[in-house]
Amino acid sequence: MSEQFHEDPSQNLRMENEILKLKMQAEYGAQVFMEPEVSPELEAEFLQQIYAFEEAWKDAKMISISELLGNPAFIPERELDDRRVAEELARAQVLLEKNNIHLDVPPDKSPRTVYRFITEILMKEEVDDLRIDGLVRHFFLGQIPG
Repeated sequence: MSEQFHEDPSQNLRMENEILKLKMQAEYGAQVFMEPEVSPELEAEFLQQIYAFEEAWKDAKMISISELLGNPAFIPERELDDRRVAEELARAQVLLEKNNIHLDVPPDKSPRTVYRFITEILMKEEVDDLRIDGLVRHFFLGQIPG
C-alpha cells in the first residue's frame, strides 16, 4: 500500500494493517485480532501471509498427495524384503518432508506398516492444491494396525 497516513512510520504501518484487516473481512469474512503488544511490522507480515493464503485458497482445486508430489513411483510393500522396506520408506519420507508433508507416527508402528500407509493410503488422500512457503500438511498414522 505504502500511502502516508501519518508522519510516524509505525503509526502509518498500523493504519495500513487496519486497512488490510478490513479488506480481508470484506473479501473473505476474516476476523483478525492481534495482541496490542505485537509490533506493527510483525502484524503486517502475519496479515500478508494470511491474505496470500486466502488468495491462493479461493482458486485451489483438490488433488491427491500423489499428484502434489509429481506422481512418484513406489514399489508395492509386498514385493520388498525388510531391508528394502527401510530404504524405500526413507526415500518416501524425504520426498514428503521436501514437500512440507509431515507424518506423525506412533513408535509402535513398524517400518513396513508406515511404508504401506504412505504408499497405499496417504498417496490417495485429497488436499487443496496450495503451494505456499511455510505451509506444512500434517497427517497422523494412528488407527492403522501393525
